[in-house]
Amino acid sequence: MKLAEHSVRKMTPAAQDGTPDGEECGLIFCRIEEGLARVREEVPIGTLFLVADEEGFSFFSPYAGAPRTFNMVTDGADALPLFSAPDGVTCICAAGGANLLRCARYFAEINRIPCYLFPAFASCDGAKEECGEVCVGSAKSEFPLAPARVMCDISAVKGISAAYARILISRLALFEQRVLRAFCGAETDGLYERAYVAALSVNEESTLKELISANAALRRLEGRGMYAGEGIALARMLEKDGADNPEWQAYMQLSALYAAFFKRGEPRRYFVPDYALRALRAGEGESGYLRAQIPTPNEYAFRAIALEKMRALFLHELEALLGKREAQARKFRLLNGGGTERMENVLYRLRYLPEYEPKGFCAVIRDFGLMEWQYGEESISADNKITN
Repeated sequence: MKLAEHSVRKMTPAAQDGTPDGEECGLIFCRIEEGLARVREEVPIGTLFLVADEEGFSFFSPYAGAPRTFNMVTDGADALPLFSAPDGVTCICAAGGANLLRCARYFAEINRIPCYLFPAFASCDGAKEECGEVCVGSAKSEFPLAPARVMCDISAVKGISAAYARILISRLALFEQRVLRAFCGAETDGLYERAYVAALSVNEESTLKELISANAALRRLEGRGMYAGEGIALARMLEKDGADNPEWQAYMQLSALYAAFFKRGEPRRYFVPDYALRALRAGEGESGYLRAQIPTPNEYAFRAIALEKMRALFLHELEALLGKREAQARKFRLLNGGGTERMENVLYRLRYLPEYEPKGFCAVIRDFGLMEWQYGEESISADNKITN
């Protein structure tokens, strides 16, 4: 029986047994040395190409100069250096961050050789998508990436707390996708149910294996076209600004904004945002203005009616998602080594998020005239109110 369109979805048995999206997540949990031994068993002839960046350098450093291996350390920003590998390379093994993993998979795709990955970060970015952005010399574009076997050493991976926050961002993205369907008629794709199960497979009692497996499943679904949400875009901007714990901050800021909107948000009937000025202040200029999807009067009226019709249902669903924020904060602190989840008071990036992600839910909030607080004076209070 099909679930009601706007009900809070129930967890399926696949989620209850801890297996993300009901199938194998494609990860092999083992020590680094065990993983390399397994690679040599599966690829017994030829030279192993071991490539690492600064994050994964320690993974392969004990094997520098080993027989039938060729080692390279790179920053991972460019795939071109990988093609200086000698003839006779029959397999590539990469240890590091997302950029390097994509470069290694691109190299494997071009040379038609097996690829093994040792992610340095628990979020598994770069390990699962079928296509990805790769820089080759001066050219950067989307390229098909070879499938890879992913070896994960729990004792060596970093960013466990960030990976947990990514799960929370993914849950928020699923909520956002349903809201956009009600307000803008956006369709939920066929990957929604799998993503829902994967995101809900992690709770405050989950093990590190379950946390990493869920991230791997979500990265794979995102690589197949699943909507990743505007939260990840906000996190990347906060990261560029040097903010502490950008994924956690993005989750907390967006969840507070969504809750404030559904609790107290009212369309400003006689106010039209200055789209051109907002794009200019966001640093996007004319291109940002051209990307803005400005609603027609009929679309605006439809959204205003939809808000009143769906407010209670969406607020109920949002409160169900956010009802465990205190437990989530404790879990985050634990995974972060006891570090604080300090929030930045200035919400500049959040205010101009619609100019970077014009198809996100914040763009709808902006169109209602509710994203015009003054930079430098705003804050989100404990009860989810946006105050000046």
